[in-house]
Amino acid sequence: MINLKNLADMHNYTTDESATVVLYLADIKEQLTSTKSVYSRLYFRDTKSTISVPLWDVSLEAAKAAYKIDTVYSLCVTIGMYRDTMTIKRIASATEVTDPEIVKKFKPHMQKQATNLCSNVVAAAVESLKNTQYYKYVSAVYGDDKQSSEFATFSKAYASINYHDNYPGGLMNHVGGMLALAARIKENYLAGRCEKKWEVDWQYVTVGILLHDIGKLETYSAVTDHTIRYKDTCLLDHNRIGVGMLYAIHSMLLPQERLPDDTFQQLAYTICYHDDIEKLYTHKRVEDKIISYIDGLDATLACACTLE
Repeated sequence: MINLKNLADMHNYTTDESATVVLYLADIKEQLTSTKSVYSRLYFRDTKSTISVPLWDVSLEAAKAAYKIDTVYSLCVTIGMYRDTMTIKRIASATEVTDPEIVKKFKPHMQKQATNLCSNVVAAAVESLKNTQYYKYVSAVYGDDKQSSEFATFSKAYASINYHDNYPGGLMNHVGGMLALAARIKENYLAGRCEKKWEVDWQYVTVGILLHDIGKLETYSAVTDHTIRYKDTCLLDHNRIGVGMLYAIHSMLLPQERLPDDTFQQLAYTICYHDDIEKLYTHKRVEDKIISYIDGLDATLACACTLE
C-alpha cells in the first residue's frame, strides 16, 4: 500500500492503487447527479492543496453522521485517474487523528490571525487619504478607525479558501502586505532607479489596494470557527461582487461626496480586473499594473511561507 505524504504525491501514479493519506476535512456538501440523485461530497485538504471525494447515494445527514467537519483523518483510499486527473476515487476507511502535533500541522490557519503590523499599516493607509472622496469610499469598508465595527469585520476575513492567507485575518494581512510592498516600490524603483520619472498617482494605488478584494467579504460563509466555504448563493467571483459593492457605496453617498465619473469607472475597472494582467496591459495604466503585480507577489510569498 502506498503511503502518500501529501496530495501532490498522487501525480506519481497513473493506475488504481490503494494508499494511505492524512487529510483535514474542511467541508461536506450535498449535491445532485445529472439524473437528480442525491449524493454527498467531502472536501479535504493538506497544507498546500484541496481535493473533493464523492460519497455516491449518501445523503448529507448520513455523511455528517459518518464524518466530522474540522477534523483530521487518516484515510485508506483508492486513487486513480478521473477525467485525466489523479484523484481519490473511494474511501475504504477513515480514522480520526488526535495527535496534537499532527492536527496542528494540518490546521496552520488556526494558529494565525491578522497581525498588529498589518492592521496598523492598513489603518494608517486609510487615515492617510487626503482626498475626501476617496476616503468616503474606503471608510465605508474599513470604518473611521481601528475600533470601528467595519474594521473588526475586515480583521476576521479570509483572503481565500485554499490558496493564500486562508485563515481569519488573512485578508487584512494580504492588504497590509500589499501596502508595504507598494511603499518600497515607490521608494526604491520609482524614486531612485528609473531614468524616466513615472507619473504615478500613489493615492490611487493605495485606494486600489484597499478596495481590490472587498468582494471577498461577501463571497465566503463560515462552516466552523475556522473553516469557510463559498456562499451557496454566490454565482459571481469576488471581483464582480466587489464592483457591485463599490456601486452600492457610490449610491449611498451624497452627490458632492462621490468621485468624478471617470475616476469612479476606473476604480471599478481596477477592482474587476486586478488579477487579469492581459486586460490591464491593454488598458496600459501603470497604477493598475502596480496593483496587479503586487497582488500576485504578496499572494505567492504568503503561499511560500505556508507550513509544510
